[in-house]
Amino acid sequence: MMKIMIAVEFIRQIRSGRISPDQTVALEDLERYYIPHSDGGSHKNWLREIHQGKQEQRKSVTLQEVAEGMTKYSSNANTEYLMDVLGLEAVNRTVDEICGSEHDPIFPISSAGLVGTYLMDKEHMKLQAVRQRLADMDAEEYQALAKEVHQKLSEGDHKRFIERYNNRTSFDRELQLIESRNMPACTTRLYAELLERLEQLEWFDEEARQQLEHLMGRKVREGSPFVQLLYKGGSSIAISNDVMYVKDRTGNRYSLALFIHDPSGGLKWTKKNQSLFVQRLFTDPSYRSQVAQELKG
Repeated sequence: MMKIMIAVEFIRQIRSGRISPDQTVALEDLERYYIPHSDGGSHKNWLREIHQGKQEQRKSVTLQEVAEGMTKYSSNANTEYLMDVLGLEAVNRTVDEICGSEHDPIFPISSAGLVGTYLMDKEHMKLQAVRQRLADMDAEEYQALAKEVHQKLSEGDHKRFIERYNNRTSFDRELQLIESRNMPACTTRLYAELLERLEQLEWFDEEARQQLEHLMGRKVREGSPFVQLLYKGGSSIAISNDVMYVKDRTGNRYSLALFIHDPSGGLKWTKKNQSLFVQRLFTDPSYRSQVAQELKG
């Protein structure tokens, strides 16, 4: 869900004139942060989209397209590139302004996927030892290591670094579960209320709202009772998060945030049933009232 917050900071800096959505970004600069097999094909899917219908392979994109690749395709490489452009400190100042204590600081979570193997090499540790080391590590040290890996990708020989540390061990289940537990935590209430909170900010005007709607907007299928759908999902080996903002044909607006943590391996079953739940929740008023009553306890 942190990609939504990065999108918000992206829009804020456009509105302030600090960055331009039209500035050019070389694709090779984004490739620095691409870690193969770590994003479910998100980055490659985005690349296919931007090259589609072009006679020659593009070598650059706009910053706007980078942001769209982050929000619509969930490209981790684009996300980490935007962290550099916007500045992590600026991103986290905005997070703090909007969320306060309801959101942990944002850090490079894609780079964090290489922390385990990087630490094994750096401190000459075996796999079992590094599992324990990471399990006992506090958030501050873990985030510092993730930033260190990110810096290596940013400034060094990124291809060699990724080839060295993006190996079978980096996909060890225990390491991935530790990685999931260390991702920035936040509340569902925060994301369910996010649009309302943004509208209270002086800089978040109608143009800013339209920009966010463009970044998060999804195509509404024919015959749907809704005229607008904003969506962002996120997942890991043990996490499934979904945030939706919808508007129906009579102008009613609904928001839903579903955050699920299931380290047992049952997320596939959960996601299947979740889709049915969400569909009924948004289309059946009596069921929606029943769910609301149950949640009230």
